Amino acid sequence: MPNESALPDSSLLLLTAGLFFPVVSLVTLALSRYTQHKTGRNSSAVLIPFAGPLLLTAWLSRSAWPQILIPVAWLADPGTLCFLVVLPRLAREWWNTSRFTKLIAFSGQNGSLTVQLSLHRSGCYCLQRRWSPAAPNGLLMSSETGHWQQQSGMIMLSNDNQKMQLLHNEADSWQLRFPGEQSASAASVQPIMLQASGQLMEFTGR
Repeated sequence: MPNESALPDSSLLLLTAGLFFPVVSLVTLALSRYTQHKTGRNSSAVLIPFAGPLLLTAWLSRSAWPQILIPVAWLADPGTLCFLVVLPRLAREWWNTSRFTKLIAFSGQNGSLTVQLSLHRSGCYCLQRRWSPAAPNGLLMSSETGHWQQQSGMIMLSNDNQKMQLLHNEADSWQLRFPGEQSASAASVQPIMLQASGQLMEFTGR
């Protein structure tokens, strides 16, 4: 076994820093699971991908330890593994609402509330609401994604909470409604007139 006491200070620093990130990930992940089991509340773990494996790879390349341990350093890091697991879903969500798949964008304002809405070829939408000044409940901005479809001469929007929203075409403008939604800010649930940027060629409800 290599004599670790003979390693230069820089290598010891790489080893210490490289082990720090996986240990933090493991400890906070265990605490998160324990908190969820005991209280039923979700608690986020501190998961930092790549930092630990990169530092350990640099240390192993300088040390006398077998280079075959480099893949072990990557596979044993919780932060990196968790990131790689969710990476396909993150990439898919980004693509579904990216500018590359955007069909049409809408914008409008109602008092202190500004709304931006985009519809995408993926069948997803992205809705952003901003308040200036802040809403009575202190909210400054909200963002949500969901799915849209044409139905009965209108566009139906549904988010992950199953709250239905209707986008009507009225003359040359559009009206965004929030049926059934409750909020501390009345302006956030009142119908909002939107102006379209571009044309939604796929819409056939006129």
